[in-house]
Amino acid sequence: MIPVIAIVLATLIAVAIQCTGKSDAPVIGYIEGSTPPCSMGIQCSENVGEICTIMVADTLRQAFGKTSPFPTDCTKVLYKP
Repeated sequence: MIPVIAIVLATLIAVAIQCTGKSDAPVIGYIEGSTPPCSMGIQCSENVGEICTIMVADTLRQAFGKTSPFPTDCTKVLYKP
């Protein structure tokens, strides 16, 4: 009986994670205006909340995520972890 409960519980957890479409795993956010593009990274999240930012030379800059493995620019909105 316990193996059946374990399988059902694991299935429910997997479905719940898949339904959210997001994970708590950190993602790299890249600072807008960095040269070359998508080169200066910080830790961000895909979970909706406060926009992911960092201070660079006394200026608050927004971090964006990559939309593909090798983009020429980063445009995906990310949030603070």
